[in-house]
Amino acid sequence: ANVYVDLVASSTIITSFDGKVALFMKEKEEKALLSLDKVLEPFTLSSDFAALFFQLGYTLNNDSLFHAADSNYGKALEVFIQVYGENNLSTGVTLENIGILLEAQGNYEESLEFYQRALNVFSEILGPDNPKTAKVQQSFNRVRTDIVYLS
Repeated sequence: ANVYVDLVASSTIITSFDGKVALFMKEKEEKALLSLDKVLEPFTLSSDFAALFFQLGYTLNNDSLFHAADSNYGKALEVFIQVYGENNLSTGVTLENIGILLEAQGNYEESLEFYQRALNVFSEILGPDNPKTAKVQQSFNRVRTDIVYLS
């Protein structure tokens, strides 16, 4: 099943392979997302499905719609793990983005857990000296310092 996500200034358009289209206006994201499962009901778990939820999570996070972003990142993570397993770059990027989202919400302990999992993935796949691994390590260290400082 192929799913295409087009981001435009005022909306996110999701088109399935059979031509079904759902238009999600940014000011009505929460309500529209409730109908997303119905639109995607015919799809099986696939990387396309996970990528769709990842992109929605990313867009909603950038729009500061944290609850909806969290839900979509969670769905993406669940599918990426089922399709690829924990040690996969798509899984790692999703773990990192959930860490970023949780940190922005002030959920430092939970954020630290997701950064650690992302760090494990990137260290295993890319190696400890890779710039992506180093970036996640910096995020992990920053949050760990914030936790100590706030205690």
